[in-house]
Amino acid sequence: TVLASLERLVDRARGSKPAIARLADRVAARFSLAVVLLAAVVAAVWWRLDPDRLLPTVIAVLVVSCPCALSLATPLALAASSGALARRGMLITREAALETLARADVAVFDKTGTLTQGRPEVAAILRGAGSTQEEVLALAAGLERDSEHPLARSIREAAGGRTAPVEALCNHPGQGVVGRLLGETCAVGAPAFVALSIGTPLSAQLLSRLADGRTPVAVGRAGQALSLLLLEDALRPGARELVDTLTGLGIECLILSGDHPAVVARVAAELGVRSAEGEASPERKVERIRELVAAGRTVAMIGDGINDAPALTQANVGIAIGTGTDIAIEASDVTLVRGELSGVVSAIKLSRATFRKIRQNLFWAYFYNTIAI
Repeated sequence: TVLASLERLVDRARGSKPAIARLADRVAARFSLAVVLLAAVVAAVWWRLDPDRLLPTVIAVLVVSCPCALSLATPLALAASSGALARRGMLITREAALETLARADVAVFDKTGTLTQGRPEVAAILRGAGSTQEEVLALAAGLERDSEHPLARSIREAAGGRTAPVEALCNHPGQGVVGRLLGETCAVGAPAFVALSIGTPLSAQLLSRLADGRTPVAVGRAGQALSLLLLEDALRPGARELVDTLTGLGIECLILSGDHPAVVARVAAELGVRSAEGEASPERKVERIRELVAAGRTVAMIGDGINDAPALTQANVGIAIGTGTDIAIEASDVTLVRGELSGVVSAIKLSRATFRKIRQNLFWAYFYNTIAI
């Protein structure tokens, strides 16, 4: 159930500690040992100076010292920030992610369902010879019947409940779906993938429509001409403001999407993102994030789909859109339960404020302990 899944994520968060919290625990343990040794030295000094004052002075040293302050400086701040994030619709599933998020200097975005609303509509259908519009949609819907991808949902809606009885479905992440209809191979997905799967090349007419800024989804059967569905997906509210704010915070924004390069380029231009890559498979997303991490960057990956799950795991911190797929949420460190992009900025700002507060807490704990002792 959803509740059981959330409970597992919260348990996972409890079991993780940021590096600074582990450091504070070690320091507090050493501090306690240092205080005991110091009390022994004080006892030796006052034994020589004034034995009558030995016991009160040693007890005073032990009582006035407070290792609890050092141990509590981090978990109290983390608890406060986790609660504040929860009230704003964000679930921290690994507390260590807060520390990493505070250092993030690169934000990598998926496009469909993350920067866009994830509710694309079929804007045009370019039918292959010998096919009707209803047949094209029914075949595409039959192939996509088990998919959670936003494009698949849109195709099923456009088909209006009509689905072809496709069998032996085989999903190829980031590419499309292959199946068999009446003994013939059929496929839906990226145009190049579908053309290769059914052995039918794209016509010149279809090739000319791939660069018009709309998402192309090819569909076809072996021995028949390919058809092309063109889908449009509006930007999420606040997407441009999010990119502008992150850039102002010193965080570089990139887009890695499995969508057609022309569509990705159009979205990147609308958002003011300089670096964008289309037709990025799940493996390519992981490879690109590894490159960034190897270069010393701290990467926050924001995504929502099954294809984003490996990248969310590979990034220093993964942020999942709560309206996305279950596997993406499971793979993430932070979940935007309400699906609002503004939560990304809130999480980053609050994580930075949290670790400023932790450093303040540790400083004052040391300072007043030193003065008091």
